[in-house]
Parts: sequence; structure tokens; C-alpha cells
Amino acid sequence: MLKTQNQNLKPRQKAFKKLGETMNKPMPFTRKTCQSLALIVLSGMGITASFSEALANEAIGALYSSKFESNINQNLTPLHKAVWDNDIQRVKALIDSGADVNGLDRLMGVAPLHLAVQGRNLDLVKLLVKEGAFVNLQSVRLGGTPLLLAVWHRNIPAVEYLLSLPDIDTTVISAAGATALGFNRSGTKANDKALNEDVTTINALFAAHEAKTLQQAQEKAAIYMVVANQALSEEEMVAEIKVLLEKGYDVNAVAPVLKQGSDFHSALLLAAMKGYLKVAKLLLDNGADQTLTGAYMAAIALHKAAYFGRADMLTLLSQYPGFQEVLNAQGPNNGYTPLHDAVWHGHLEAAKVLVEAGARLDLKGYDGNTPEQLARQNGYEVLANYLLAAEQ
Repeated sequence: MLKTQNQNLKPRQKAFKKLGETMNKPMPFTRKTCQSLALIVLSGMGITASFSEALANEAIGALYSSKFESNINQNLTPLHKAVWDNDIQRVKALIDSGADVNGLDRLMGVAPLHLAVQGRNLDLVKLLVKEGAFVNLQSVRLGGTPLLLAVWHRNIPAVEYLLSLPDIDTTVISAAGATALGFNRSGTKANDKALNEDVTTINALFAAHEAKTLQQAQEKAAIYMVVANQALSEEEMVAEIKVLLEKGYDVNAVAPVLKQGSDFHSALLLAAMKGYLKVAKLLLDNGADQTLTGAYMAAIALHKAAYFGRADMLTLLSQYPGFQEVLNAQGPNNGYTPLHDAVWHGHLEAAKVLVEAGARLDLKGYDGNTPEQLARQNGYEVLANYLLAAEQ
């Protein structure tokens, strides 16, 4: 049996060696290149024929069929069709009846807002946003956001409106490798006066948005910016925050979209994540709200501290208002409570703080695991046994 396994292993080792040699050579990143690299590996794994057949038949995922679609209308939801028809009353009626404002069409994976920004009905765009359309949602195939499509279609009113939204993200990169602003000159000609005027206007709108965002960060979110400044020691942060608090700056102001890994984070949320205990205490003493969530995971300070195993931070948070309110809060991204987050990477002491504070042991994440089951699944037997004993 062992000999057979070794015989099967050798071709694979050769295949991966060849792959390594190939990858050390400069090459264009094309579909053909990707196919070649895949075939190098798969040829050593005994499945070349089936993969080659799949490539020949373009069977690389149901969405990516090479067949021409003669009736694109059949892929749209009723809400998509109402947007396409520019029928705002029908759009309202469908949404009121429960239509999913973020539902995708079956061919391109675009939402109604992706269609709306291509037209010139700003009221329709605003309606969809008001009803909960995700303004940074990327379409499945192009990876385009509504902002990118508004730029591409030179819909200046829509561009201006989208850039005014607090959660708009101008840095999202499409499957074509460009941001929304990168599409501003797509297909332009030097002698196309009208188009170039639009390009200039759109460039100016983006520049104004960037300046406004930075100004907002420095003025409204000044306390957050101090905590985010990695050049400062914690003692220096405390000193600067005290000055800002005396000047009346909002302790709960959140960061704008800066793409630093902490969009819409409050100063306390960031301090809990980084483990700045002195900073966190100062913030809490001055009314910091530990129930506020951040952008990416909609996590609270307890989630952040638990995930990074900061038992001392959890103990501190337990002494302030809001703790019991969110002790068992489940994150909407994975259904994890702070206890799940502590368990996730084996933080026994952090888990103990939460359990002793009364954290529920029976709640399940979207993966179906209680904290004890998650600990056992990830190989943290000591932690799993502690949680099992706590359930008794």
C-alpha cells in the first residue's frame, strides 16, 4: 500500500516542481497562462483529461457560460425590470411588497442599483439607497460598484450623490483591475470635447470627496485619529485625548472611510482591538459607548478584545455601562458571540472572563457551533473541557 502511495506521489511532486520552475519565469497573466499552470499541476495528478474536457466545453462555472444570451430580460427580477423601465412607482410598489433591493440578476450578478445609476433618474437612485441598497456592492462578473458604473456612464449627478454618502468606498477594485475613478477615462478620445469635460468634472468630484473625508477625519474624528496614530506611545495618546476631550470633541465619533482597516470604528473600538488599556479606560470614563459597531464585521468592543485574547480589556469593559447589554451579542457576519471569538483562537483567559461574567454557552454561530464545540473543533481541548465543565 505504501509503495502505491509513493508511486502516486512522485508524479505530483514532479508536477509541483515544474510549477515552481514555471512560476519563477516572467509571464503575462492571461487566461491561457492560468490554463497552462493548472494543466501542469493536474497532469501530475491524473485528471488532465477531465480538466481539458472541461476547458474545451467552457464548463468552468455555471455563471461563466460562453453562450450568447439572446434574451437578457429573462435574467432580471421584477424589480430590475421596473428600474430598467424607469418606473419609480412600480419600484416603490415592489419594494413595499417585499422585493429584495439587493437581489442579483442571474447572468451578470448585478443589483437594481447597478442598473439605476446607468440611467438619469437620480430620484430612483436615491430611492433604492434609502430602501437599503448596498452602495459598495460589487457585481459578480465585472466587480463593478454602483459608483464605478455611474462614472463609466458619465452620470455626473449620480456620481456626485454617491460620493456624498458617508459609507461610499472609492477604493474598490473591479475585476478589470481598476477603481471607479480608473474607469473615468475608459474609451476616451483626445478630441472628444464633451467627454473630456465630463472626465474633468468627475475628477474634480473625486478630489473634493477625498479632501472632505480627510477633513472629517481630522476634525470630527480627532480622538479616533489619535488612537490610530501608531507613532504615538499609549501615554502620548492619553495626553492628547485629554486635550481633545477638554475642547469638547466627541468621544464616540467614528472614523470615515479611510481604508485603514477600521472604517466606522470609534476610538474605543480601536483601542479594544489594539489593547490600549489606559486609552480605553480614559474613553470609558468620559462616556465612550461600548455598544457601537464597526464597519467590516459589525463587531463591538467585546468582540475585538475577545478575538485578540485581551482578558484585561474584557475585565475593564465589564465594569462599564453597556457590557451586559452586549455580552451575548452575535455578530451578523458569522453569528459569533464575544465568547465564540475568544474561543476561536484558543484564548482561555479571555474566555474565562466572559464565562464568569455570565456569557451564554448555548448560542450557536452560523457554523452551527456552540463555543465548546468550536473549541473542540479547533483542537483546543483544555478550553473545550473548561467550557463543558462550565455548562454543568
